[in-house]
This record gives sequence, structure tokens and C-alpha cells, in this order.
Amino acid sequence: MINLVKLLIFSLILTPSISFMSGVPALRLDDFLTGILLAFLLFNRFRMNKRIVFLCLFFVLLPLSIFSGLSSDFNASYGDLIQFYRYAKFIVIYIFLVYVFSRFTGHEIFCVLKFFMSCGLGLAIIVIFQYFDIFGLNKLYVHLIAPTQYHTLVGGYPFPRAVGMIGNPNEVGFIFVIISIISLYSLWKYDFRKVFLYIPLFFVGMVMTLSRSSFIAFIAAVFIFIVCFLFFSSPIKSLGVFILFSLFSSFFICLSQESYIYEKVAWRYESGMDIMSNSSMGARFNNWQENLDLARSSPIIGVGPLRRMEMEHAADNEWLLLWRSYGIVGVFLIILFFTSGVFSRRPHPDKALLYSIVVSSFLYMIPATIFHSLVLFPLVIFVFAILDRRKDMSFISQSIDRRGT
Repeated sequence: MINLVKLLIFSLILTPSISFMSGVPALRLDDFLTGILLAFLLFNRFRMNKRIVFLCLFFVLLPLSIFSGLSSDFNASYGDLIQFYRYAKFIVIYIFLVYVFSRFTGHEIFCVLKFFMSCGLGLAIIVIFQYFDIFGLNKLYVHLIAPTQYHTLVGGYPFPRAVGMIGNPNEVGFIFVIISIISLYSLWKYDFRKVFLYIPLFFVGMVMTLSRSSFIAFIAAVFIFIVCFLFFSSPIKSLGVFILFSLFSSFFICLSQESYIYEKVAWRYESGMDIMSNSSMGARFNNWQENLDLARSSPIIGVGPLRRMEMEHAADNEWLLLWRSYGIVGVFLIILFFTSGVFSRRPHPDKALLYSIVVSSFLYMIPATIFHSLVLFPLVIFVFAILDRRKDMSFISQSIDRRGT
């Protein structure tokens, strides 16, 4: 089972989406793996937990929101029903991961986390090659995985944004945030000190995506871990982490003052700090108005995904997108999914892991999306599955043959 978990992680982080024909949703390797995981789970029985319930409720909420949109004369489409597959994929992955993690030894969990970080190193290498277009490789494949970003990664474009194998620089940036969170957790839980070498590379990879939302999420996640380290970890380990990130922050600030670094990277993050005068954020605020009007038309259960509806502006804010699509009920369900178990008793490393993934995700979801991403949300689910592997929530393995006896 551990190899199946590793294959799932590899497919989410390092494989692209494949489009077989126009008009048909692109497929990913993890889509095929989901079918295998479902077949595996059919031979086992499991206990429900709160996160599963919150996700399952979207199966009820989706048709209600679509009907609400139709009653308001908004255009629904068969494409809206694809969301059922999205929810099923999330639920199957979550159940499978909690199932196997509940049976893994501590050593096996650590092996999975190390593989997760190894995939992060592979992603960082890909991102560095893309950013500098080493050997001119970008022209060979980037147009296949990220057509809209292709022109920024070839021909000496002044502000390239690395896209990894996902095709979306913001999503790749947040993948590095998740991997960094996993790395800090491994340092605390398993005393994995190679993290001190890994995290600077993950940070560089994230910076090369020029994703300001990921940068803010990274700072928030690391800050939470440092605070938890200082209060709950051993003094030596706490001091080491504090010194590392102090030196790292000072180095980054000094480096950003260099004219080349500033012109290539730092200017974007500096401009993002001034939200009111930043043109990108200002445009987002203006673009939200159209979606706000739709959300207000059915604030309780929303008006459905409206995937085929022609809209002047996209809803970059996922909280707004959730409100528009599923109403206050949908927003509430997502908040409950993320915060389930926040106040329960846990080991200190698990608390730091939970708080950091919740806060960083909530911040990232202001200008970008997680729940509507077929890559990011399964990776977030991976983190929650680690936290929910406690024995009182573990699954009961029982073959089909034994069910009939």
C-alpha cells in the first residue's frame, strides 16, 4: 500500500494534465489512480468521520444550488455535473489515505513524508530549469502543459513565472508551501534535520513562481511553526529553527536589494504588500463585483458552478466563488472541513501542522483556489489524513467474503 501512496503523491506533484480532445476535460494520472483506490476500498468497511460527512454534503448541496440558479434564469450545463466527480475523487483519496495511515507504523509514515519531500526537490529542480530556461527545454513541452504561460518562459521574457508540471504558477507556489509545512513537521516529529537544506530550496522554487498569495501563505505557515517550536519544542531545536529562519530572512532581504534580483523578482512581492495601490489586487476587487451580485441573488445555497455561463470576470477569490456557487452553506461546510479537530487534544507537532495548513490555506484562498483545484485539495487532504490517522477514527478492514458470514 505504501507504493500506491507514493504513486499518488508523485502523480499529484510531478505529472501534468493530459487533454485528449478539445471540449473534453483534461485527465491526470491520479484520476486513473482514484479508480484503483475506489476498487480497493470496496473490499473494506470504514467508520465515518466529520470530514467525510462535510464533503458528502456537497453531493446534496450541488443539485440544490444548480436548481436555485435555474430558477433565477442562470445558465446551467452538463459541465456543472462534473463537480460530482470532483467530490467523489476527494472523498475516495481522503478515505484511502486515512485507511492506510491508520495501519502504517511510524517508520512507514516517515518514509511517505520523505518521499513527499523528494518529490518537492524534483519539482524545485523543474522550476529552476523553467525559470532560467536551461538548455532551452521550455520550448519543447511548456506549450503542452501551460499554453497561457508559454510566452513568459521562452524568448527571454523579463518576468518568467515557473509552472512546474501543473501549468499554474500559483498552484505550484502553494505546493511548495504544503511541502515546506510537511518538512517542518518532519523536523519536529521525526528529527529529520535535512529539512534545513530542503526548505531554502523549496522557498526559492516558490519565489520563482512569482506567486504573492503563496508567499504570504508561506510566511504565515512558517511563523506558526516557529511560534509552536519556541513554546513547545526542545530549546536546542527551537533555537536552531529560529536562527535558521532569522538568517534566511536577513539573507533574502539583503539579496532583494540587488538591482537584478529586485527587477526580476522582489518588485512583485514588494508591490503586493501595498494592497490598496497594487494594480493587480485593485483589479481583483473590481472584478469581484459581478460575482458578488450573483452571490447576493441566492445567498443561502448559491446558484451553482455556472461553468458555461459567460462572465466578464472570473472569481479569483475562492471564498467568493464558494459563496456564489454554494451559498453560505457551502462556505460553512468548507470552514468546518478545515477546522474540524482544531480544539481537540493532539501532540504539539500535530497541532502546529493543523494550524499552519488551516491558516495558510485560508489566506491563499482569498486571491486563489484550493477546493476547486484537482491538485491542491488532494494535497491538503494528504495533510489532514496524517492528522486523522488516530486509532479512534481508524478503519475496520473486512473482506467481502467475511461480510456475508
